[in-house]
Amino acid sequence: MIIKKIFIIGAFTSVSNNGLNKYKIYYEILKKQFPNAEIKTPNDILIYRLNFERVNKNATVKQIADAMVKYDIEQVTSSDLIVADVSIASTGLGIELGSLMGKRKKILLFALKDFTISNMVIGAFDNVNLVRYNRLEELDMLLNESLKKLF
Repeated sequence: MIIKKIFIIGAFTSVSNNGLNKYKIYYEILKKQFPNAEIKTPNDILIYRLNFERVNKNATVKQIADAMVKYDIEQVTSSDLIVADVSIASTGLGIELGSLMGKRKKILLFALKDFTISNMVIGAFDNVNLVRYNRLEELDMLLNESLKKLF
């Protein structure tokens, strides 16, 4: 299978959970494994929002929210591989993952070992792989192992 587009999702803005470091680790590993793939990150979503607000200076909160949801769901559903860190419960992450139900996407879920993950997240997909980790330093090895199993 050729991977053209990858989307990294999760509640990465949590400073207390080293969120920004986490998504960068995922990005670097995925870029090495899939050098020709387009990799979308939470940063791309933020850039889209800032550009949307700049171009649409009079947009209401609802118009901005509508544009963000549409863009985000388009990015998730058009990706060949989704890598999600589900260590932090997030309504947005649940919506992103929910948009994939019934679709044949490769999905890798990562979560800290001591975090409870919703059965709705784990049970919603036939093709989900849940990987638990203790420390950020393990992500490199675990993601590489998971990619080898998946492909």
